[in-house]
Amino acid sequence: MRGVVLFPFAVNISTGSSVQEQSGNITIRNGLSSKGHGGNLVLHSGKSLDDDALGGSTVISAGNGVGGGGPLEMSGGIGLSQHGEIAGGLVSIEGGLSTAGEGGMVSIAGGSSEQGLGGKLHMASGFSKSQASGVVSISSADGSIDSSTASGSLSISTGTSYDKSVDAGSIYIESGTSVLGPGGSITIKANGGNIANGGDVRVVAGSTNGHASKGGSMIIAAGDASNDDEGDGGDGGSLVLTGGFANGKAKIDTAGDAVFRGGDCKFDDEHLGLADLETVKCSHFHG
Repeated sequence: MRGVVLFPFAVNISTGSSVQEQSGNITIRNGLSSKGHGGNLVLHSGKSLDDDALGGSTVISAGNGVGGGGPLEMSGGIGLSQHGEIAGGLVSIEGGLSTAGEGGMVSIAGGSSEQGLGGKLHMASGFSKSQASGVVSISSADGSIDSSTASGSLSISTGTSYDKSVDAGSIYIESGTSVLGPGGSITIKANGGNIANGGDVRVVAGSTNGHASKGGSMIIAAGDASNDDEGDGGDGGSLVLTGGFANGKAKIDTAGDAVFRGGDCKFDDEHLGLADLETVKCSHFHG
């Protein structure tokens, strides 16, 4: 019996070109359902069983344009119910699963430009008319309990700069302003270890290798009370630096130190950095 050989072939769906008007649209839409779920739309590239080949790629891209590239929009469906907490549709972008190697990477990047600025990358939670806006959560996955593996790191960094006239990209972490209530807080916390030491928190200003240059300064300041009311304009915020609490009952259990120390140098002791603790007097102004 002769075997059957199936030859793969391409499927091409396209509209006609236009010289003066807009080219034709392509619309793929599932039908309406009055009672059940709406129909699914599945785009799936081909699978490969070859050890040296990859699965087929799925490419969705907007068109090029002399007046600007076309936008690419992806959104979940609208929750139409007016009763109850019916959420809008979820948008999930996930790298591929791997049974033995590294999982697939998810890369989201703004567009490159040959002459203008590079494209921005904007991530924002959803707006709500009646309740708080949505939460933005960025986290690495937990480690495996079964295999005793570590969780992944989270790295936030700006790119390297090659322009001498401007600083390299900065990082701004800023909480929200409140019109009626208190401003938002910022908490940077290293979590503890159940068995080993707690995590360190290191905040380090930038070093320099340039001639006659100065290392970056570190400024930690409590908030000002900027209201100038003569009755009660408010108080400036406190700055509290404390060593860690020791809960142990043994004599060798000591609380953490609070150390203030100026910088070291190679030249001599006269050029060591000073560690000053100073209380300033209030400056009163009467018009």
